[in-house]
Amino acid sequence: MILSQLYLRSPKGFVKPQELLDAVTDLKIRPEFINEITQKLIELKETSNAEIERPLRLTSPQSITWRINISRQITDEMNFMRRTIVLQITTKNSKIETLVIPIAMFHKLRFQVASALKSIQNLEGRASMKI
Repeated sequence: MILSQLYLRSPKGFVKPQELLDAVTDLKIRPEFINEITQKLIELKETSNAEIERPLRLTSPQSITWRINISRQITDEMNFMRRTIVLQITTKNSKIETLVIPIAMFHKLRFQVASALKSIQNLEGRASMKI
């Protein structure tokens, strides 16, 4: 299991097919399964590389409209204000998608994006990342 994880995570061309075959042989697996396991790992690696190398096709929206929606909800126990952010996204084929996001979830998302950007900046600032 660990061998397959290491092989699949290695960069393309890092492990030659013969090296993989030798490593699988060293696991003392029955000889009739060695070639099959090796071929399946190579096929899986090739398909995963093809998926990674395929460019993402994200379509840009035609327009995005947003507003903060404040509604008062009355329940049996108490009255409270419910604030949400409403996003209306119009795609290029004129389809309208509406997302309703609670304020707390918006702040959580905002924090996670900021944390990810900070991590990227820290990585880019390392001496080993500079060319």
